[in-house]
Amino acid sequence: VKGCNNQYIKFLNQNGGYSFWLFESFGNKETGIGIGTLIDSTNKLLDLGAESRSELSVYSKIPQPYKQYINDLIVSQDVYLYRNAQWEKIFVKSNSVEIDNVKKAYSVNLQLDLNYRFNPSLLWSN
Repeated sequence: VKGCNNQYIKFLNQNGGYSFWLFESFGNKETGIGIGTLIDSTNKLLDLGAESRSELSVYSKIPQPYKQYINDLIVSQDVYLYRNAQWEKIFVKSNSVEIDNVKKAYSVNLQLDLNYRFNPSLLWSN
C-alpha cells in the first residue's frame, strides 16, 4: 500500500469467483444536470429540478501477470467498493484497457458509477 488515498474493490471474475484489487488513488466527480422548467396553470415558471450523478475514478499500475484481473473487472456485473467498513454495490461504466504484451506494467484508469439514490427532481419514474 502506497499512501492513504486507496480504494478496495471486489468484483465477480470470469471464473465465477470474486477477485479483489486495491487501487492506489481515486477521484470523485459529482454532476448535476438541470431537467428544465415548465409553465403552470397560473402562468408561473416551475423548476423541475435536476438529475444527480456520482462517479468514482480509480487509478492503479497493474503488473503484466495480473492484467486478466482488470479485464475481468471492466466486464463484471457484480462490483463492490469497500467504504465505511462495508461493501457498497457500484456499477462499471464504459471502460477499456489497452493490452501490449511488450509492457511489464499497465497504468489503469477506470470510471465507476456510485449510483447514489439522491435525485432532486420533481419527476418520478416507475
